[in-house]
Amino acid sequence: MNKYFAVLLSNRFISLISEYGYSILLNIILAQISVHLVMFFWLIKAIAALFSVKINSYINILNKKIFLIMLEILKAMLILLIIFFKRSYGILPIVFLIETINVIFNSTIYSITPKVVSKEKLIKFYSLYTSIGSISYFIAPLFVGIFLNVNENILFFIYAFLLCIGASLLFLLPKELTKFKTEENNKKKKRTSFSFFKDFKIVMKDRFIFNMFITSLITGTLGLIFDAYEVIFITKTLGISSQVYSYLLSFLAVIFLLTSFIISFKKEFKNIYFSYGMGLFLYILYLLFFGNSRNLIMIIISYICLAIGQTVMGISETNYRQNHLNSYELAQIYTVSSSIDKFIGGMFVVIVGVIPNFSAHITNFNALLSIAVAMFVSIIFCMLLYKKVCKRIN
Repeated sequence: MNKYFAVLLSNRFISLISEYGYSILLNIILAQISVHLVMFFWLIKAIAALFSVKINSYINILNKKIFLIMLEILKAMLILLIIFFKRSYGILPIVFLIETINVIFNSTIYSITPKVVSKEKLIKFYSLYTSIGSISYFIAPLFVGIFLNVNENILFFIYAFLLCIGASLLFLLPKELTKFKTEENNKKKKRTSFSFFKDFKIVMKDRFIFNMFITSLITGTLGLIFDAYEVIFITKTLGISSQVYSYLLSFLAVIFLLTSFIISFKKEFKNIYFSYGMGLFLYILYLLFFGNSRNLIMIIISYICLAIGQTVMGISETNYRQNHLNSYELAQIYTVSSSIDKFIGGMFVVIVGVIPNFSAHITNFNALLSIAVAMFVSIIFCMLLYKKVCKRIN
């Protein structure tokens, strides 16, 4: 089944250009209008992520291939619809639908990966997968930088067209990869209602999975706050132009690409706990450097820490999950963890957004540094509570 690597990777390469591009473009457009629109944009993304957990628990489609193709085409249509509402609150329900589709699509892809990739090659596959994402993230901001001052509507047509190409590639997937007649899938059929705690038991199944979940929740929340307001912070507080900001994101993607490319030569992490810990350390350095940035150089240094740290953390976590969970559990834990991360992060984005003039003053970003330090204490505390929480949830 290794010949289908190219199908999945090509689809993600093309589709992620659209996914990243539309988000970057909207963030820039909305930041020019109002901080509150940026806040609501990320809030809607968070609510959609949580809503997708409930929707995903009811989805039981045997023909995953056709399902994935339909999702891609529907997303292309919604992106074209953005053109008519991009400078008004009417954009929010469209974003809600797109983000819901994204989570469902990604969780489905995530769950079928073990059907394509052997356990021995998971690290290499996800390194290549991360590389593909990095290349996409490099290209997407470049498109934004080139067309932003020409005609931004062209970008939405490009993104929709790319999604259609990505959908057509999925026709190459074989039926046997997309029909799950497993015991795990039969369990899913019997579910008549959504139960968060039933799905959360998967997180509690393994102590290291739980520790990574808590760590990702805390780091992801801080990261989402930075992501939401960095465009305002960089362009208005530091005085860097929107075009340079777009090129900065492309630079970030290059570092992601180089990191994942180097890791792809490793067959395995001999000590996955150590590698995950090193990634976490670098990620926290990113928070510290970015929060204290005064110029372009400090932003670049922080982005280097972000790219290396997040890549190492992500590959370590994904590889560990793939080797310890079945396909049903993988789909559920992906949906639950990513949705909780986005929802809680979105709530904090709103809280930060309602603080008067938060995004206009660099000192408020410095205030987050204490949270980054406190994050260490929170992670350790949650790890110590593992046994107690595990007993209660069972």
